[in-house]
Formats: sequence, structure tokens, C-alpha cells
Amino acid sequence: MSDKCLKSDLLEAFSAALRAVDPVAVTSRAVSEWDNGKPVSVIAIGKAACGLYEGAWQALGDQINAALVITGREYARSVPGDPEFCFGAHPVPDQGSLDAGKRLVEFLTTSCKHNRILVLISGGSSAMVERLRDGVGFDDLQRVNEWLLASGFDILQMNAIRKRLSAIKGGGLLDFLPHHDAQVMLISDVPGDDLGSIGSGLMTDDQELSTKIMALSLPSWVETLLQTGSDSPQRPAISQQLIASNTIALDAAEQSLLPLGLPVMRHGLLQGDAVVRGGEIGSFLLQADPGIHLWGGETTMNLPENPGRGGRNQHLALTLAKRIDGASEDIRVLAASTDGIDGASQDAGAIVDTQTIENGRSLGLNANDALVRADSNSYFDELGALVHTGATGTNVMDLVIACKQPL
Repeated sequence: MSDKCLKSDLLEAFSAALRAVDPVAVTSRAVSEWDNGKPVSVIAIGKAACGLYEGAWQALGDQINAALVITGREYARSVPGDPEFCFGAHPVPDQGSLDAGKRLVEFLTTSCKHNRILVLISGGSSAMVERLRDGVGFDDLQRVNEWLLASGFDILQMNAIRKRLSAIKGGGLLDFLPHHDAQVMLISDVPGDDLGSIGSGLMTDDQELSTKIMALSLPSWVETLLQTGSDSPQRPAISQQLIASNTIALDAAEQSLLPLGLPVMRHGLLQGDAVVRGGEIGSFLLQADPGIHLWGGETTMNLPENPGRGGRNQHLALTLAKRIDGASEDIRVLAASTDGIDGASQDAGAIVDTQTIENGRSLGLNANDALVRADSNSYFDELGALVHTGATGTNVMDLVIACKQPL
């Protein structure tokens, strides 16, 4: 393999992408521009909630009269000031998620009456905070979310179903605002940066929800459960601003790799089944021109009954590695999640090249078996090919960064 584009170059490009969507920095800048000197109540929700709140605190300081941070325990950390914390679960909501939803509504109606309201939303909010519609129980909520995660639906389809079960999603939270002097800032974790799908649209009214759900093929038990809800009357719009996205992360990765002197090519949205896309990208790279090739988005997986360790990025990477196995071309690929947690693992993703599968064979590893069992993490762990960042505090979907060098 050539030394021109090293594993370290791909890792640095991924790190540069993460720095560009750091929630503290992007929130501090955006809030400084919005600030008018008046008292503010701050609500921060999702995987990036701590960073979002800290960025707001850097910009506002003592202007924050009250603050509520809703996140998962694995994403929580020490922050300045003295915000109230609530903890929900991800990816399947738990009782803490319902408790957080109850507290969120109470906070809006009691602690925001006389202040401007700043709502900061990031990926993971759909699971971490919930208030259910009448007729939907906690067991229903968990069953639907567990089914969704194995369904192969994309995030937009999954969030449409989540909205129907919820009293606060799909714009439902707007019903609890004490006034409309409010600003929403969001970190996007959805394709196309659809504001109504980030966090299942807590602050974005969705008047087309029934149409979206009717287009889905659903089991009868899910259809019956969704009949408990209906579209709500149109609600007033609140000012919203996107402050970090997959595109911004890709821009930073591209800038990091420019010194290699290779042409950079951006490709379409990364979506669809992880196995299919992994094979397609592998085939593309075999015939593509030398250069840096970038994709951003989020694939899906259909899980077996008892899945092993791993996630969509590791699954995609292993499928891709099979496709380029033994090729004479000099190809190296990183596939990773920007939140640092890829599926049922503690790793962000993996790096593969044309020797990955052969290296696995030499250790007695079976790539096909790992894919069938959804256990790609165990495979890559043996090879030392995992990308490990820990929880990054942000989430703008996934990146695939490929380098094909001239022979």
C-alpha cells in the first residue's frame, strides 16, 4: 500500500469534521448573534445537549435565569452554571424519557413565562424525551421503538411514526409555550436537514403527518396503535436556525485532506441498506478515478433476532472490504458515526482497505458470518481496525471518507 494517504490522514479528516460541528463552539457563535441582553430560559435536548447548553452559557452567562438539560446518562458531563438535568434513554425510550417529557412541559409553563426562550435540539431527542398521546402506553412506546430499530426504515420514516404516538413531537411542544418570544437552534442528524424530523420535530408543526404514515407498509399492530392519533390544528411557526450539519462536517473533512494533493469528489446522500450501499461504494471505488471520495448521510440495517456487536457503519465497512478484497488498486476507507457510537458498540466505525479480508482470514475470521450475525465489531476488534472516539457530544449522521491513490 502507498504511504501517501495513510490511516492517520483519514482519522485526522474525521477529527476535523467533528471539530467543525462541535456543539459548544457553534452554539456560542449563534447565540451571541441572537442575544439582545434580556433574561433567557434555556432548554437543551439530545446527545449534544451538554455542549449546546455550555455554548449558550458562554454567550449568555448570567442572563440565563433557568435552564433544563435533557440527555442520556452516557452523554452527560459537567457543565458551567447550574442547569437542571433530566435523563432519558437512547435508542429505546425508558421511564426516564417520560419523566423528562413531563418535566419539560412543567418547565415551559412555570420557568419560561417572563423570559425569552432558547430551545436547543440535537439528535437523540426523539428517544430521550417523550410525552405520550392519550391511548398510548409505555409498553407500546418501547415495543414500537424496538421494532423501528430493526425495521430497515430510514430516520425520516421512523420519526413520522414517533410523532403520531407523541403529544409533544410534530410540533406538539408548541402547545405548551407560554409565549412566542422564542428561538430554536438545531444540530441536524437527518438527511436533507429537515427541521421537522430533527428530534421528531418538537418545535416544528407537521400538517402532512397522516400522508407520510399512509405511505408506509406497517404491521397491523402498529397501524392499530397509530389510529389513536390525528393531525393537529395548524400551529404558529417559531424562528429556527440550523447551526451544524453533515454538510459542514464534510466541508471540514475535505479541507483536511486537500494537502494530499488529490482531487476531492463529493457524492450523493448516503442512505439505504448498509449492505447494499457498502457493496455499491466498493464497486464504485474499484472503477473510480484516483482521489478523495466523500459521502455523508445515514444507512439502515435489518437485524437478526440475536444481533452481535456493531452498527451500520461497521456493517457497511465490512461489506465494502469484501468487495475490494485483494484488488490491485490502492484504496482505504473510513466509515464512522459522528456521535462516536455506532449501533450496539462503543466505537464510531471502522477503517478498511484491500487487505482487510485477507488479514481476517489469516486470523481465522469469517466476514460473511460476521455480517449474517451483525457482529462486525467483533471482526474489526480482532484486526485493530475500529475507529474509537468515545461519545463525541455531537451528532450529524455518518461520514464515509475514501482515498484511492494512483498506482
